[in-house]
Amino acid sequence: MSTRVKELRYQHEQLRRRSAAEREEIADIVQGFEERLHGVGRAADRARSIAKHPLVIAAGVALFLAIGPARFVRFAGRAAVLAATARKLRYLRM
Repeated sequence: MSTRVKELRYQHEQLRRRSAAEREEIADIVQGFEERLHGVGRAADRARSIAKHPLVIAAGVALFLAIGPARFVRFAGRAAVLAATARKLRYLRM
């Protein structure tokens, strides 16, 4: 077998190994995204189930009208951060 053929086989094997390693790395990255998106999906489902209650909708509209749009958005953002922090603290205690 010629030296060139051996060299090409060696390069081919190196490329196959590198491709396999890159596929594993990409699979790990994708798995991380899937885990994050699963959490977002659960939060969206929870928000949908809460938002279906007419009392929650009425309270949100009343709060929006009472404090104005800018303060309402600020309040909602703070409430979301507080809820996320409380959820994380709850998991830490377990």
